[in-house]
Amino acid sequence: MASLSDPLCAAAPLMEFGAYTVWAMTETEHFAKTILVIRERMKENLKRMLESNVSDLYRICGPEYATPPYLPPRFFQRFVVPYVAEMVDLIHQKRAKARLHCHGRIRKVLDMILDTGADGIDPCEAPPDGDITLAEIKERTGSRICLFGNLQLKLLEQGTGKEVETAVKECMSAAKEGGGYVIMPTAAPINSPLAEKTGKNYLRFIDTALEYGKY
Repeated sequence: MASLSDPLCAAAPLMEFGAYTVWAMTETEHFAKTILVIRERMKENLKRMLESNVSDLYRICGPEYATPPYLPPRFFQRFVVPYVAEMVDLIHQKRAKARLHCHGRIRKVLDMILDTGADGIDPCEAPPDGDITLAEIKERTGSRICLFGNLQLKLLEQGTGKEVETAVKECMSAAKEGGGYVIMPTAAPINSPLAEKTGKNYLRFIDTALEYGKY
């Protein structure tokens, strides 16, 4: 899998995060022009990746910058959907797959995510980190998109082995039916070396997923 940014993901970090949201909200047309300039660069980068056959799966990062509470959903519609849809179309032309990476609260933008034509979405964070359960995402999306994630990293870092096992079973119950679900942590640990407890919980997660993920 290769990861790349959408135009919004490249624009937002040009300044402090709070300043970015003010820029987008109060100088929207200037922000839109910036997005258009960046879009051309992102598009050229993606075309070169596709021409080189870098991967069969491309993860597009950045839509979370336009999710609530940072920006209203109309900004997601304007600054995410058309540009990501364009990227997804280019990826599909090369018969590759596109996976959209979007942390946070996706309830109000889930239909817009589907409109991009992406083949998958991660990390599908459950409340309180997100605002929608895995079961509801599965119900609303059906077989239209592959779901990745939902197993909270903080659970692997801080939880007990039993809690990890229970969470894995709950994920399978919510999204396994009909296929189209890949269980994985919502983020990767940044500790080096890996904490012993986290390592043990990862192994517990994998073993439980192999047991309860069978069809």
